[in-house]
Amino acid sequence: MDIPHQRLVYFRVTLESGSVRQAAARLDIAPSAVSRQISLLEDALGATLIERKRTGIRPTPVGEMLLEYCERRGALDVMPVS
Repeated sequence: MDIPHQRLVYFRVTLESGSVRQAAARLDIAPSAVSRQISLLEDALGATLIERKRTGIRPTPVGEMLLEYCERRGALDVMPVS
């Protein structure tokens, strides 16, 4: 399975930021674009990756495994926080 690098970046930045809106602001794109990329990633993997709650978001168990993969991969260039 070939997962586009940018989708992994959006996923990781979203979890680091704590919300889709904050991730979108950090990436300088629309929140709907972030949500769409995460949805495409979830479809490709066949699993929910993020639980959305009133207080923010958190990774599901599968999301935690994907986040660990992203961190081990180490090749994700994330824009610095402003």
